[in-house]
Amino acid sequence: ISFQFTTIDGGNVPEEEILQAQQDLDARTFRQEYLATFEQYAGIIAYAFGDHNYRASPEIQNHTPLIVGMDFNTTPMSAVVMVRTQDGLHAIDDIALHSSNTNEMIEEIRNRYPNNPITAFPDPAGVQRKTSANGNTDIKLLEMAGFTVRYHRAHPLIKDRINAANSLFYRREDGSTKFYIDPKCKHTIKSLKNYSYKEDSQIPLKGEFDHMFDALTYPIEFLFPIKREIAQQPVRRLTAGGLMA
Repeated sequence: ISFQFTTIDGGNVPEEEILQAQQDLDARTFRQEYLATFEQYAGIIAYAFGDHNYRASPEIQNHTPLIVGMDFNTTPMSAVVMVRTQDGLHAIDDIALHSSNTNEMIEEIRNRYPNNPITAFPDPAGVQRKTSANGNTDIKLLEMAGFTVRYHRAHPLIKDRINAANSLFYRREDGSTKFYIDPKCKHTIKSLKNYSYKEDSQIPLKGEFDHMFDALTYPIEFLFPIKREIAQQPVRRLTAGGLMA
């Protein structure tokens, strides 16, 4: 005999959280996280991405804060430049540098956006990885360049980044979405359209299309994580007289 209980069945998640999750998550992620369904993962990873996500960039001023997701692979060194929207992100530019390093990426970002405040969301591996001759880590180089740097101490699971991304990409019933991308971001769009799972597996296929996806999803998962806050039940203790406190 086997039993299957969903998060909803457990009774520990408030109804308002479930209703909010139905609005915030794409259908597949909601089923997986709240209904305990087994989801098939064959095909394209960014399954919720589509034509509804295309939109020209808003006007960027010198003082406009920018979010930059970065992957430290040397070929290509990848970055996606974004701005915050009311409830999500808008990708306005991307950079792919072949046979490159972190110093060159910093230089290119500053060539394009010399005065904008920048918050970088890099691959957490950069806290140990060193690509400079003077021994500074990739994270230290970003900080020395004047960037605000935010990253998880532990590397986020690829599944968590995929779920967070698709829940940002998906088209809501009113036609809106939490993620837009300027059509000029050709490297990122190519990645989103082609990055896929290995055949008959839940393992992403590494190679040509994963680096820009990684750069994009480090900030997405950090700023818009998929998580459930389970209400804690009060702890009841026995007093000296044997009564519950």
